[in-house]
Amino acid sequence: MKKRNKKPKSSLVIYILGNLLAMLVVILFSIDMINITYDHFAKDQIRSVYFEVFPDATKEEEKAFEEDYLVTGLTHYEPAYSELYRKLNMKMALFSSYATLSLYIFVIIIIILFGIKIIIRLSKELKKLDQALEHFSQSALVNNELSEINSKIKEFNNICGSYNRLMEKLKASEEERKQLEDEQRQMIADISHDIKTPITVMQGYAKAISDDIVDDDTKRKYLDSICRKSETVAELVNTLHEYSKLEHPHFDFNMEEGDLCEYLRSYLAMKYQDLELAGFELEAELPDEEIMFSFDHKQLSRVFENLITNSYRHNPPGTAIYAAMKESGSDIIINIGDNGRGIPEELRKTIFEPFVVGNKSRTGTKGSGLGLAISRKIVEAHNGTISLADDPEGRMKTMYEIVLHRA
Repeated sequence: MKKRNKKPKSSLVIYILGNLLAMLVVILFSIDMINITYDHFAKDQIRSVYFEVFPDATKEEEKAFEEDYLVTGLTHYEPAYSELYRKLNMKMALFSSYATLSLYIFVIIIIILFGIKIIIRLSKELKKLDQALEHFSQSALVNNELSEINSKIKEFNNICGSYNRLMEKLKASEEERKQLEDEQRQMIADISHDIKTPITVMQGYAKAISDDIVDDDTKRKYLDSICRKSETVAELVNTLHEYSKLEHPHFDFNMEEGDLCEYLRSYLAMKYQDLELAGFELEAELPDEEIMFSFDHKQLSRVFENLITNSYRHNPPGTAIYAAMKESGSDIIINIGDNGRGIPEELRKTIFEPFVVGNKSRTGTKGSGLGLAISRKIVEAHNGTISLADDPEGRMKTMYEIVLHRA
């Protein structure tokens, strides 16, 4: 976009008042000029008519009559001057009519000229906005050819500024839309791949069993593999359903006030035996006092489940899983992590995006890649944030930090 004009802007009110003042000055000046012309004409006519009526009069007598006529209008009637009055009044009345008519015409012309000047200026400013809107309506946004506009008049420049900000937001929205479309295409491709791979395997095994080309032991292996693959597909479909359900604008969370600390303690107690049987250790640092918070009990447990499942799914037995909770002002901070393999640096920035898994080829990966994306949506619905953090003590290679903000 072009740089905005930084020069001082004049106000539309000042511009119009300035032109009206200039128009008034011109009109007053014109009236003065007509008055001066009238005075000169009156003197010339008095002198001419006086000597015409009184050819033997002296200049002094004419001068005295002129002063009396111009100053007093000779309101006192003198019979000797009756013919002179008649001729002078006719000529002066005629000239006054012409002068008045000329003044009206001149004033009208001045008003029209100044009006045209103001209209041209305002039309010029409006044309800029009209051309910008026309350019935008054609293909400017699609071709990414947006240009900023500005005006020398402050009020119009404010409108141009609003237009520029609108264009910037539309451009950002268009870029975001394209990015979402790319992500949706990638998501569809990933879903297709994750579903197609196990289905292809199941089809091959089922065909071999159907054609009776394998022995009984191999059949049992194939059937066991088909069962596991179907469970993988079912898990992916269920996870995708949960993700799309959270995406729906009319999905409602069932928020209930409760002791969040006791809730996490109960959840960890329920998971303890399963983790121990799988060869994992569980460490918890939870305060004894209540930590009250309004939350959806079912959805928040899904967050804990996703984070802890990630730890034992992607780490070997013997890994220690850590969970802690504390209050910081009006915020509640929950940390869940492990001392296992850690998350590769190239995945840390996108770990909460849909279908991000630890293997770019997605072959042989564990999980759907939706667990953390679902967790982020649930946490954000609780007026919170979830991110990767560094363990200040350096024990945990992976540390998720959930910050819940009280209203």
